[in-house]
Amino acid sequence: MPTSENLQTIIDNCLTTQIKPLLGKLSQQLQQLQTEVEQNQNSNTTNTNGCELVKSVLDRISNIIPKNFCPKICPDVCVGEMEEIGKIDEWADVVKKYKTIVYKKRKPNPSKKSKNHNCILILESPHQDEYPLEKGHVKNDSISPARGATGENIKAAFSHITDWNITLSNGTNSDISSYNLILMNAVPYQCSLGVDTKLFRDIVFRKLWDMGAKELFVERFKKIYKNGDLVLNCCTDGNSKPTLKKLVHDAILQVNGVNNYYELYHPAFRNRTDSSKSWAAFSDTSFTELLTDLLHSCE
Repeated sequence: MPTSENLQTIIDNCLTTQIKPLLGKLSQQLQQLQTEVEQNQNSNTTNTNGCELVKSVLDRISNIIPKNFCPKICPDVCVGEMEEIGKIDEWADVVKKYKTIVYKKRKPNPSKKSKNHNCILILESPHQDEYPLEKGHVKNDSISPARGATGENIKAAFSHITDWNITLSNGTNSDISSYNLILMNAVPYQCSLGVDTKLFRDIVFRKLWDMGAKELFVERFKKIYKNGDLVLNCCTDGNSKPTLKKLVHDAILQVNGVNNYYELYHPAFRNRTDSSKSWAAFSDTSFTELLTDLLHSCE
């Protein structure tokens, strides 16, 4: 079986040597076409309408060709105790407290040494906010999960909770306020390629999942998870079957002993017909109610 290092190298090579150069070439060709159309328009006033039509088409194409796609991995992070997260005013201040999880071969992950249990919140893949730009370039040291609306909505929901007691799968009642929130992406690469998620995210996610991202996810999950942890599958569904949430669901349940497992709506999801089914609108005071109100099964 390939090692995690080999699998990650395969994915890195695919993104860095194939996808990114292709996008760069497409962008250059498009820019050249746009320049030629503008020059033609300036020299041929009798065909102004035709040039405007071509420009309009090229502009639309331009909007779907990613220009700021970053092939770098988005690390998993330990955010801190859940109750404390809800008390912080701005999510940007929470992001500053992120601690990157480092996976070391044959050594236990720091989160397993902690006296506290974890609440492992799993998303499908990072998007635009997770790769912040500075002067048109991605700031490598700032790449991290849930930097935008996703994180804001998590904090908003946590800020309402005063009752952190839940009934665990073994029947015992537990106060989870001190559980460390872990944020991880099932595929820790920008599957959306930095543009509208409807365009590329699903097909790139599935391609990387089959190339080894699934095995990498399971390996990372095993190093973080310990018995008694809370696991929240908050992946989006995507646009085809099996859903992205279902793919991740099946991978999680390959790990022996996983319990206290829940499937919830993605934190950035907004239900147009029922606004209560969203993290942003959650206003109950019990974490048990959060697990009930935001329940969204992959089946």
